[in-house]
Amino acid sequence: MEVKRYALDDTTRRPNYRQLAERINFHERSELTPHLTPHLTPHFNSPFNSPFNSPKIYIIVLRSSKLRLRAVEPEDLDLMYLIENDTALWPCGQASVPFSHYALKQYIAESSNDFFHDRQLRLVIETSEGIAAGFIDLQNYEPLHHRAEVGIVVVPEQQRKGLATEALRLLAKYVTLHLGIHQLYALVPEGNTASVGLFKKCGYKETATLQDWLNSPQGWQAVIVFQQVVSDYELL
Repeated sequence: MEVKRYALDDTTRRPNYRQLAERINFHERSELTPHLTPHLTPHFNSPFNSPFNSPKIYIIVLRSSKLRLRAVEPEDLDLMYLIENDTALWPCGQASVPFSHYALKQYIAESSNDFFHDRQLRLVIETSEGIAAGFIDLQNYEPLHHRAEVGIVVVPEQQRKGLATEALRLLAKYVTLHLGIHQLYALVPEGNTASVGLFKKCGYKETATLQDWLNSPQGWQAVIVFQQVVSDYELL
């Protein structure tokens, strides 16, 4: 599949930051400054190596007028405790026992904040009013194949406001510009019509159905595989 010319520099296979900066709307980028918060600074051990060899133009892609995606803070412990102990969500993951405040506090404290080391990343979905509305996760990162699984959860009182759609859009920009990811995918329970509609709306393609994939109290459930090639994603 042909890679869009504005997205990659053909000689170095690194993102062409100058061309990308010129194409992104002015209101979606910060002042052009090398002083970034740690979770926005490109990693030197990323698949594209150091982007500091490129023009020093950095684009903040983790925020919009509606929300921002930020690192998990200790203050998010109660929200994480609520979501991780929601038994309705357990069949979608690996959980089978409750999480304690202590265990989750250790998780936050011991996170290296290095996606390429941990092979996973959790970001908080925070509204423009400063309300932590949920989480968006990258997991099962495969560096050889430049792909990762995406998961997203928004608390019920913040649903139906377009937050999940906007969070997935920002994530696609972020992983393209900063992590060198080629593809995102999601495994969505077949009966979760809201999530099925969400990923279709965000441009993910339904590519397969895995029968009897999840064991839940309601019985075995099939999941739909959704894929999005983000290196060809239209960034604007």
